[in-house]
Amino acid sequence: MIRSALEGDIETSLDIAIEFIKEGYYSHLPIDRGMMYDHAHRALDEWDWLYLVDEIDGEQVGFFSAHIEETLFGPGRVASQDLMFVLPKYRKGMSAVKFLKAFETWAQGNDCMNLYFAPSASVDPRFDALSRRLGFEYIGPQYGKKL
Repeated sequence: MIRSALEGDIETSLDIAIEFIKEGYYSHLPIDRGMMYDHAHRALDEWDWLYLVDEIDGEQVGFFSAHIEETLFGPGRVASQDLMFVLPKYRKGMSAVKFLKAFETWAQGNDCMNLYFAPSASVDPRFDALSRRLGFEYIGPQYGKKL
């Protein structure tokens, strides 16, 4: 069940995020749980942030965060996904689809003209097919370079 996050969800979300970070592209970077907590709390409190959790049988199995901003070239609002983490054993379920549909509903309700998401920390080739089924179009990759 996708729902808005609560204060009590933050610690579990952090545990899920740390597990995800350790398996992906950013695994070589330091992790600061306090900074992560501050980010989650901002997403929980600010009107222009979205923080959702997915709960199955009373257990948080994933979370999603996004924010709204004005474009750099005009007054149009856009919504951008920041984080989407789902525990490995639940990744073949519907969590990503439900998160993205809830994200779209939230963005529409906040007068956004575009939405963006870019899975990058743990690349899954199934995301292209999923994204296209949900009406997203590929607009360009995100490149990264470890220094």
